Amino acid sequence: MVKNEFQIRQSQLITPFGIGSLVNVNNQSLMIKDSQFWNFDNCKIFHDIRLEKVMNSNGFIEPPVMDNESYGSESYVPCVNFPQWYFSPTDHQLKRYRAWKELAGTGNENSFKYWPFKKNSKRRRVELIPVRIICVCPKGHVQDFPWIEWVHQNDDPQNDNHELELYSTGYSGGIDDLSVKCTTCNKKRSLRGIFSDKFNKKLEQMHVSCNGKYLWKKDDIGSECKEPLTAILKNASNFYFPNISVSVNIPFENDETIEIIKNDEDFKVVMDKVHKKNLSKSEASEKLDMFLEDIASRVGKSKDKVVDVIFDNILNESESNDISDQIMDYRRAEFEVLSGKRDFDKESGRLNILEYDDHDLKGNGFDYSNIISGVTLVKQLEVVNVLRSFSRIRSTDTDSMKENLETTGDEAEVKEVSLKRVQTDGKYVGMRFLGEGIFISFKKESINKWANKVKNTNIGKNIYNKKVRFEDDRKYLNPSYYMIHTFSHILIKELNNSCGYSSSALKERLYFSESEGEEMYGILIYTSSSDSEGTLGGLVKQGSPVTNSCCN
Repeated sequence: MVKNEFQIRQSQLITPFGIGSLVNVNNQSLMIKDSQFWNFDNCKIFHDIRLEKVMNSNGFIEPPVMDNESYGSESYVPCVNFPQWYFSPTDHQLKRYRAWKELAGTGNENSFKYWPFKKNSKRRRVELIPVRIICVCPKGHVQDFPWIEWVHQNDDPQNDNHELELYSTGYSGGIDDLSVKCTTCNKKRSLRGIFSDKFNKKLEQMHVSCNGKYLWKKDDIGSECKEPLTAILKNASNFYFPNISVSVNIPFENDETIEIIKNDEDFKVVMDKVHKKNLSKSEASEKLDMFLEDIASRVGKSKDKVVDVIFDNILNESESNDISDQIMDYRRAEFEVLSGKRDFDKESGRLNILEYDDHDLKGNGFDYSNIISGVTLVKQLEVVNVLRSFSRIRSTDTDSMKENLETTGDEAEVKEVSLKRVQTDGKYVGMRFLGEGIFISFKKESINKWANKVKNTNIGKNIYNKKVRFEDDRKYLNPSYYMIHTFSHILIKELNNSCGYSSSALKERLYFSESEGEEMYGILIYTSSSDSEGTLGGLVKQGSPVTNSCCN
């Protein structure tokens, strides 16, 4: 478990230290366990109705926060030691975690930093080092490198009590210079070639295969897996690719009422009974009268209003959902609100904007009205980041807001390892960030003019001929998209100098579509913070068409 001296920020449990990832703490290698192990008393539930519809989720749960009053074992983020093999840099002994623990005796059970060099020794202590090499498969399973099987190759060691050593035979410190030796039977073998394509073939000869375990899951006993194992370094960049869905939480009519009802203590009871007995709207209103009246009194709405919201908005979300899971289609509602084409709930306190149209873009000797259709100062916005899944070995970038689970033939080929809490409440882990930003929308005519100008030039040819790894990215091989993306980066660099934010603090959100009649050409430059007070307003000040100095 991650204790006080192992503290990491709450936002880091989304990325880079999300569920299933590894974190190095005091020379230990720990894997963050499933959110179902977390203490829910220190976790907040929140909603983004639009995002919930797309992800088919019942809401989102924030990582736990530990304060001084709640300090205790239940406030920790549970972890599991992985890999399980540690070695001593002094005498090169290689043992499993439990063997070192037995050798250490009955000291502090929660202190794993130092271990006795020899049994019953009170003076010499050595800091053990977790091995660097592990095995993973394309489905996200992980397991220890087969040290015993590797050194004995095709020979059965008969038992698990063989003593191993891990030592270097060269001076480079590379993996090829490492060898593992069994001091019990005097066998040894180099690690040379474990990263080659022939590694899995060697494992098959040793009857070693994927054990189908995720390790981070609750009650995970493993499952049959026929995917090939790959040896990687535990701190390699391809061990963990988090997939984050990001949404600007736009408050629309009825959303607040939906959220309040979903958070009510009796809501789950009502939903369970409706699903179990397949109740109609009128039947539920009659048979669940007591529960519905209690909910209505707590949320300050009439019973009829509560019934309408449950059946017309919540139960019918999947059937009536007209929100596409494609990233740019999902952002259309944000684009329309930020550009003043669509109204929103201004009393929610989640979004506060000030719009300037093209007539306001003239002044101080400059005229941007022929290029920019509008500038919107976003004085307050709420950005939601949700950890929906992860992948190993290869990233699974996709133009989708929900997990990409593909089926090929008779066997499911999992492209992403889902982190949805399907066994409990159907929620994902996520976080809300409050911030501010500048939104700029471009005129269609100005974008088309520039795109036509470079279409047959070397710039255009380089864009169209660029190779893409994912077919989803092909739609962005477009001069218009490159123009607004390049403009966004130039603007971020200017804002770095003018308002003091670092390049990592400013984020971009692009809005692009060339669908006939539904064109989108816009950018949102924003900064956000997990602090309840949000940010300081320096970015918004730079966006005023009159006082803005960074664009003049």
